[in-house]
Amino acid sequence: MKEYRISLVLSFILFIFSLNLFAGLPHPVYVEVSLNPNNDHPASIQFNAWINGREDEVLTETSGGCGYIAEEGLLFVQTGSFMTLWQPGDVLHIEVTSPAFGTGEFTLTDKGNDFFGPSHFNSNGIDLWVGNNLFTSSKTTIKENESVIFSINDPNKDCTYLWDFDNDGKIDSKKTTATFKYKKSGLYDIKLIIKRKNSSQIILKKKYIKVSK
Repeated sequence: MKEYRISLVLSFILFIFSLNLFAGLPHPVYVEVSLNPNNDHPASIQFNAWINGREDEVLTETSGGCGYIAEEGLLFVQTGSFMTLWQPGDVLHIEVTSPAFGTGEFTLTDKGNDFFGPSHFNSNGIDLWVGNNLFTSSKTTIKENESVIFSINDPNKDCTYLWDFDNDGKIDSKKTTATFKYKKSGLYDIKLIIKRKNSSQIILKKKYIKVSK
């Protein structure tokens, strides 16, 4: 019985050690940045990156181990450059601020690095969209009580698309082509959340729909 207990303790110690083995080590995360369904890439980008729960520790494209390769459209973040040690399972948040707004969240693993972007790496990730051509609408200027049809350009069957047509925090549709009626006048932001196995991202088009009386 004593030997059995010792074995359990050793197993537990090894388990804890394995959880922390990769914590804080140099760990580059690669994400492909796309402007449109043709997979065109921005010539340059600016971004902020942090681990969820530690928003005060921010890396940018000029931080050590971080940057962007325009020829490949490849953004990379060195998570080992954060002041606080990272852990497998942490979620890396990347917010591209230029040339257009787009955010992505990517779950870190205990591998030597993480690749996101199926175009180059055939991985479980998704492109980080920063362009204006991911989805289209039938109209952008309408009257009260008119409807607008929204469609995903080149939808991916492995992705889930969540629409918030008035950016009120409520999901209005999960269809790749959806219709929404605007009952009140005003300017409306369109938010599209895209989810896949180990990643998600948000496309936000501010003041995209104009509704008049």
